[in-house]
Amino acid sequence: HFVEFLLLLGVVVPPIAGVLVADYFLLRRDRAVLEATRGSLRLPDSCEGVNPVGLGSWLGGFLLSYTIPYGIASLNSILLSGLLYLVGMKVLARFARRPVKRFALVKT
Repeated sequence: HFVEFLLLLGVVVPPIAGVLVADYFLLRRDRAVLEATRGSLRLPDSCEGVNPVGLGSWLGGFLLSYTIPYGIASLNSILLSGLLYLVGMKVLARFARRPVKRFALVKT
């Protein structure tokens, strides 16, 4: 059962990278805040508490790649979760009539 467990981990963990890459490189939501604090070598004072689109994209990427029998499951999960996140955030931003969607901030 250990090999099955490792295969499951190989599909559960990688979708997190898909969400992070889509958020930082494609949506560029927090780039300005990170650039502002880079010179002082500290993190921003606040960040989003919970991003439901990110959680849903992670779960969707995991479930889809776990059930699709084609390709490499880990790569499928990264690509699918990134795509789901990108589309979900664009749709929510469109409904909110803003360039990007933001969720509640919490102090770090």
